[in-house]
Amino acid sequence: MSTPKEYSREVGLKLRHFRNDRGMSQEQVALASGLNTNSIGMIERGVKSPTISTLKRICDSLEISLAELFLYEGDNSQAESAVSAQKAAAMIRKLPAQDAIRVARIVEQAVEIGRE
Repeated sequence: MSTPKEYSREVGLKLRHFRNDRGMSQEQVALASGLNTNSIGMIERGVKSPTISTLKRICDSLEISLAELFLYEGDNSQAESAVSAQKAAAMIRKLPAQDAIRVARIVEQAVEIGRE
């Protein structure tokens, strides 16, 4: 069974998918929904759990129904990739600056190798 935090993360990833699919920025969604940009970002990252009325406002701004949001299965690999990237970024932020720079260089090299 999933935890409330996992549910929040899943909802946030779904919202991000629909926002990106519509070519909207967080600022545009915030303006259209009457929320602030920081709240939209926190909801998308799963840091903040929105109320149903807040979700409805966001869905209205994205021109989707709550049912579409909750029924959307999407590409789980994208969701898993986003969560993995967030976890990695959180770990890197805890490193001393020099170590973080080294990790960034390693990642850049790995990406380049993957493109070959």
